[in-house]
Amino acid sequence: MEQSIHNEIFKLEPSAMVVLFELVLRDHGSSYYFHAGENGYLGNIIFNGQTYFHIPIKAEGFEYKDKKLPRPRLSADNTDSFFSLKTRFFEDFIGYEVIRTRTFVRFLDSANFPNNPNAHVITPGSSFPPEKYVINQKTAETPNIIEFELVSPMEIELGEVPARDVISYVCQWKYRCSTGCGYNGQPLADSKDNAL
Repeated sequence: MEQSIHNEIFKLEPSAMVVLFELVLRDHGSSYYFHAGENGYLGNIIFNGQTYFHIPIKAEGFEYKDKKLPRPRLSADNTDSFFSLKTRFFEDFIGYEVIRTRTFVRFLDSANFPNNPNAHVITPGSSFPPEKYVINQKTAETPNIIEFELVSPMEIELGEVPARDVISYVCQWKYRCSTGCGYNGQPLADSKDNAL
């Protein structure tokens, strides 16, 4: 986090929090950008030069509890069938990445405040670190709402963390150096495991 975010958190009266979402359309090179309309603002929001459109959203369950990774729920307005149509094309968005970005109103782009030229005297574009999730499943779809369950990328089936195999008695680092396994001595055995 940038220092400006820290300063804003500890103010007696910080500006309002804004939560922005990006739905990354893999293999298409684009994304959907939207916000939930916190604080009653139902217009578009510009952050770091990107426009986020207002879509009524309820996002909950991002808290870590009992040492378990969160499984947030993202419910969106579906009265115009926007999401229903898109889920048909994008296979319910299963496996697609959702990025949640939180910031304060004072760090939004100055284009959001055309009547206040001094809106950004403190580091525009500051935000908390982005939180990345993956859509695990569509949990509900009605003419009014559509709901998705999100999971951490670490919970994805067939994913690997770290991105290499762990093999017993084999070090994948450089041997006999201070940055690898930490052993700087002579070899103790030959290639057939015979003691030297």
